[in-house]
Amino acid sequence: TMEIAEETRGEIVVMKLTGPQVAPLQARVKELASNGVTKVVLDLSDVQWFGSATLGVMSSSLVVLQKAGGGLRLASLTPKVVGILKVTRLLPVFNPADSVEDAIAGFSA
Repeated sequence: TMEIAEETRGEIVVMKLTGPQVAPLQARVKELASNGVTKVVLDLSDVQWFGSATLGVMSSSLVVLQKAGGGLRLASLTPKVVGILKVTRLLPVFNPADSVEDAIAGFSA
């Protein structure tokens, strides 16, 4: 199952994901958005692969956060994950950053 390690940096929540199951992510993002936290960075440095369910959860999480006035940034993608996002044409949608720090900086740009 997917584990989520969470860290708050100012008004941004950084979630480090491990493992392929993402159901808890969607619930947590909705909970954060309802509490006024609308900027989330997903650290994917430990994620080697994911399937369509994960893409769906990440896409719906992006929409939830954008509607709330924030956004979802992906950080530290492995080459395989970059490949998945390229094939599905979602790479520009998520506009991933090389590092968590770059993703955080992207929110204030």
